[in-house]
Amino acid sequence: MKLVFDQSRAKNREKTSRLQKRFERLSTRLERLRIGDAEFRIEFDALCIRYQKRMQAHDRSLLERNRALCEKLIVFASRKSLAIWHREELDDWIRELLLGRIWPYDNVAGERLRSSYEDVVAARMDALREELMREYDIDIPEDGEWGESDWVRGVGPRHAGADTDTDTDTDDEAPRGHQEEPYDFGGTADEAAGPDSAGHASDGADSEQPRTGRRRGTRWWGGNNPGEAVRSLMDGKWLRSLFRRAAQELHPDRELDESLRKEKEAAMQALLAARRDGDVLTILSLYSHWVDSSDMALAEEDLSALCDAMEDEIAQVAGKRASHAFGDGDRMTVYTSLYADSAAGRRRRWREFEKELDREAAELDDLLPRLRNLKVLKSELEKRVEVDDRVLAEMASYVDDYRADDASDVGVQHPRR
Repeated sequence: MKLVFDQSRAKNREKTSRLQKRFERLSTRLERLRIGDAEFRIEFDALCIRYQKRMQAHDRSLLERNRALCEKLIVFASRKSLAIWHREELDDWIRELLLGRIWPYDNVAGERLRSSYEDVVAARMDALREELMREYDIDIPEDGEWGESDWVRGVGPRHAGADTDTDTDTDDEAPRGHQEEPYDFGGTADEAAGPDSAGHASDGADSEQPRTGRRRGTRWWGGNNPGEAVRSLMDGKWLRSLFRRAAQELHPDRELDESLRKEKEAAMQALLAARRDGDVLTILSLYSHWVDSSDMALAEEDLSALCDAMEDEIAQVAGKRASHAFGDGDRMTVYTSLYADSAAGRRRRWREFEKELDREAAELDDLLPRLRNLKVLKSELEKRVEVDDRVLAEMASYVDDYRADDASDVGVQHPRR
């Protein structure tokens, strides 16, 4: 199907010609961006899973050394000659080891070390309380005990599926936090297909989908939050008519052939998702494939609204990609440190990552015998602060560059190769 002007309604041929070219240019660009975004998600999610598995194996290999390091740090936490920033950085280090490197793989040792550290902190707080009471002659009530949730709540998606001493199953599921919500277009699948389909719900769950804050009969758009141009277009009579005709044709109970029935069920899911997300081109494509493949003549205002809707979606593509890539700390690490557009670039970055893991293990082997006094500890704490500052600066610079790329109409193309 090709969208063309209804020449009988066109007022200015030159203007309609420009609008037709605008539509063709935008539709080509949007299709290219969609294909690129789909490829990115597949490559990126696979890289995230690979990263998680590799980090789990790496943490297991360092488990004994990390336990020994944590024990040393807990002993240092009881020293009185530490500045406030020393204690804050030391607390971050201990929690990082316990929550990220020890507890997910040995919760017995994690609980023992947690309890030991709590005792040190409690003793330190008691000493501070007594000092304040003596200095200011006041009575300070005792704080409540730390809750276990303060510790266990911090285990992140990198350790999803990691074996511990508990009965936790290991699986190869994709990174968490990016599941799509169930679709909802303001009615059931039977309602979408029109009154002729009432009472013919499919065997699946199409006919009763969970509500997501929308009331029947309203045009409330969730998910990708389309702009006004999309809302106006989706509420137009001609597109609503196309949607209903496509839904009627795709209703699975009308198909006796089992293989074709499954194909129509998948197409119906895509149609409903397109209705939910304001994806006009997908609705038109499904209509063309299943109902009528002949050219469709549109009025000037309808084609202009469609162009505006495509521009809205193009503007959202980069934001969707950023949301997918920066969903949590591990995904951000993968995107900024390991991902590249080309397979060769990803292989090169992975080799650099493996070298970094080897360096970390070597540095830990070097640190353990040296960490015997406060001078060495304070030096290591200073190094950690410097690294944190550098990482934050790099992240801020990366986000600025990403926004600049988007603003300069680079779209979702990644700058690295």
